[in-house]
Amino acid sequence: MREMLTALEKIEAAPGQRILVVSDVHGHFNHLVQLLRKMEYGGDDILVIVGDLIETVFDVVRQVSSELERQKSINEDMSRKLEKQENMIQEYKRRAAVYEELELDAAKLAQLLHANGRERDSLCQEKKKLKAERDAFEGERDQLICEKKEALEKAETYKKEKDGAIQSR
Repeated sequence: MREMLTALEKIEAAPGQRILVVSDVHGHFNHLVQLLRKMEYGGDDILVIVGDLIETVFDVVRQVSSELERQKSINEDMSRKLEKQENMIQEYKRRAAVYEELELDAAKLAQLLHANGRERDSLCQEKKKLKAERDAFEGERDQLICEKKEALEKAETYKKEKDGAIQSR
């Protein structure tokens, strides 16, 4: 008669932690991996294998080696992706700083434009005032030119009359 060894162990899980129990794998490691993926086996889960994990040691070694290589490839790929994401984050931070600087420059420009708008309005009013003064000056000048012309014509007429009076004597 064969003696059978049995063990009984109490396993306690923290709240939210799962205990996954598997048996009769018989060396089909790829099926076990698929099952664990389907169950979304994670770092906090507890995996209990209760028997018949392997058929032959060589199959297990080959399958474990294959899975380790696959995991190594995944880790390298994730490292590249993480590095790429870190570079993108740095670029976004750099752009955010540039955009923030541009926003400040835009705010300063808006203030300058507003101030320039007030100054422009003031200059436009001053221009209108100067134009009105110029128009008034030109009106006075034209009046003076007319008066000068009339005075010259009167003087010419007076001179002619005076010359005519002198000759008639």
